[in-house]
Amino acid sequence: MTDPRGTHPRRSAPLGVVLFTWAPPVLAWATGVAAVVARETTVAALALVAAIASSVYAPWARRRYEQRRDALLERTQIDALTGLPNRILLLHRIEQLLRGSWSRDEHPSLLFVDLDRFKNINDSFGHEAGDEVLAIVGRRLRDAVPSDATVARLSGDEFAVLLPAAASEASAAELAEALLIDIREPLALRRGDLFITASIGVATLSATKNSSALDLLRNADNAMYRAKDAGRDCVGHYDASMQERIAHRLALETALRRAIERDELQLYHQPILDITRGEVVGFEALMRWQRGEGDLVSPAEFIPIAEDNGTIVEIGAWALREALGQLRDWITHGVCAADATMSVNVSPRQLSDPAFPDVVMGALAGASLDPSALWLEVTESLMIGEPELALDSLRSLGERGVRIAMDDFGTGYSSLSLLQKFPLHRVKIDRAFVQGVATDGADRSLVRTIIAMASALDLDLVAEGVETMPQLETLGQLGCHKAQGYLISRPVPADAMRTTVSGLGRLGHLPGIGPD
Repeated sequence: MTDPRGTHPRRSAPLGVVLFTWAPPVLAWATGVAAVVARETTVAALALVAAIASSVYAPWARRRYEQRRDALLERTQIDALTGLPNRILLLHRIEQLLRGSWSRDEHPSLLFVDLDRFKNINDSFGHEAGDEVLAIVGRRLRDAVPSDATVARLSGDEFAVLLPAAASEASAAELAEALLIDIREPLALRRGDLFITASIGVATLSATKNSSALDLLRNADNAMYRAKDAGRDCVGHYDASMQERIAHRLALETALRRAIERDELQLYHQPILDITRGEVVGFEALMRWQRGEGDLVSPAEFIPIAEDNGTIVEIGAWALREALGQLRDWITHGVCAADATMSVNVSPRQLSDPAFPDVVMGALAGASLDPSALWLEVTESLMIGEPELALDSLRSLGERGVRIAMDDFGTGYSSLSLLQKFPLHRVKIDRAFVQGVATDGADRSLVRTIIAMASALDLDLVAEGVETMPQLETLGQLGCHKAQGYLISRPVPADAMRTTVSGLGRLGHLPGIGPD
């Protein structure tokens, strides 16, 4: 027998019509009652029809409601692109895990997976290719983890893997290393094969410490950034000491936002010497932060923070105005020659600001300097990581007469084609090679190669980190005629530059420096 609860309401319509149409006349004829009674029977018939329809329709409507509710709930917890659980569902499952219990042989862990330089894929090949990459990576992660694991897409190019029953912290780390290998495999896109890497952070739940799902996610995220800082394509591990570093970083970030208005930032300058002439031909501006009444904060510590939170745009604009204004003052007062130049480091975040070229030109105009007086120094990592972004800004500035230098050359992975692609006018040989140039044959050969390449591309050359006379003499013999480093001068405040430049005259009398 068919279950009446499975009857669709449309199938019950004919029955309702029959009852509605024929019940009153039949009842009236059968009973012989008056028209008034017939109307009453009509009302009764309608009630009967409603009751029958309700008994058929109500369960169906309830099921339809539950189906739609479940579908809506699923859409709020499942990522549409990859079909994986999203952040909401992941956090729910972590909370369930926290409310439960696990044995001492289990170490529930969370892996935070972030694709390296994913933005370049979208910028170069379009968002359709980016979506293909995300879908493929999602499948690879799902296929590579244990059946009880949850693979989720958090947002953008961020994924997470929850391992509820990891045997140990080491086993979670081993899985993370295996995932890196899987992700490195070529991705077969419609446009052709593509290679990517990822950075993975690993955090493990503690059975003795109260945590929340957000705490675990935040810990894994911080561990992932440790992997990014270590050079990408590797695994970072969370440990308790990171909390102290994070708290210290937050304190620095808060203080840095007020550093300019409190006049805590200042520029130190390091002279650049022309070896053949024995004269100072330029300066590099180096930022320093005197935090309140405390010690100087290293640029290696606060510049990455400024880059991350965006304050580097404001700080960088201040540095440009300050450095160029200082150069104008030195030229005016005879501290240096009229054709001396100023080198200022710029970051990817600055170059991503559409207003940056105008900021640069405004600083030059404010100091009444020709654009050729300014060298903007960029790193190889910028050219590799954000090539299109860097090209647009640097080409615009190069066309206006500003000159571009590649800093720390030789420490990255730039190719000759990349050097030819960018509007470069100078390369700076990294101190790592300069240190051994007078004593190590391999370093000397590398420097000789860099000098030959720069000569072939008609690029200016500066050696960084020169600390001894043999280094300086060897550089001059190899054909590098400009240098900076502690042998010449440490970075000094602006008001000490006159004395510094005057004192550099003694170097001109040493062998290998100045005119013969």
